[in-house]
Amino acid sequence: MARIAMARNWRSATPEQQKEIAAEFKTLLVRTLLTALVNYKEEKIDYKPLRAKPEDDEVTVRSEVRPSGGTQPVSIDYEMEKTRMAGRSTTSRWAA
Repeated sequence: MARIAMARNWRSATPEQQKEIAAEFKTLLVRTLLTALVNYKEEKIDYKPLRAKPEDDEVTVRSEVRPSGGTQPVSIDYEMEKTRMAGRSTTSRWAA
């Protein structure tokens, strides 16, 4: 997404600059989304059934926020991936 936002300027950036831009863009995106989610107070969040197999390393969590004012629900889907915890060969955790 950072590459798309940077358009033609992406190609003129060094690989190190691209890496830094991507990390900063991710931080901006997460902060923006979290700020929006904080504004949801007293709304109901419905989590949709998870469609995953036990061996999957990536899943999509689907949810729907139902505003208390009776307006249209807002779909919020996010990806999570299984990562190995440092120093442990058999323990995993899920990270968004």
